[in-house]
Amino acid sequence: MASNDGSLLPLINDRRKIIHPEDLPYQINPEYPGYVLRFLFAAEVVINAVELVFLLFYPDRVLNLFLAEGVPVSTPLITLMQFFGMLYVGITIVTALGVPNTPIAIETRTSVYRMYAVLDFMAVTSLHYLAWKGPEYSGFSPKAMTFLGNYLIGALLQRLIPLIWFPASFGRYEYILDSGRGN
Repeated sequence: MASNDGSLLPLINDRRKIIHPEDLPYQINPEYPGYVLRFLFAAEVVINAVELVFLLFYPDRVLNLFLAEGVPVSTPLITLMQFFGMLYVGITIVTALGVPNTPIAIETRTSVYRMYAVLDFMAVTSLHYLAWKGPEYSGFSPKAMTFLGNYLIGALLQRLIPLIWFPASFGRYEYILDSGRGN
């Protein structure tokens, strides 16, 4: 805290105020409010929450949907599925940060969609590879792997279309500069 008496000693203890971007006055651009992607983010959070319940508390039931006939559900596989569910919790929390209509949330949406695009691409290629190799290789049903891989192609396209062709759909904002203040 600087003193008003002109001495320099109090300047040593002067702490700079850190300004958070959302503390600055801003306005959402009405032409690009990001409503569609905000809705998709909220839907993703809800869907992820449902999936999380099954991954964390009923992993054996999830695994039975994808394992080939006659392949038993093992304890290490259940633990691995629950670990995947724990990672999914973090991804879901980051996704939820993109739902509000604030500058940080708008910036988060692009990063999250890039992350999802990479994850979806890796999942699509891996699932189709597992389907092609067959149950002798992985223990997973080729039909289930193909179905899931094809399902995730739609999710991948949902990420790529806004990222490549419609970047304004994430929303836009402007900071309001107060020209009345002097330095």
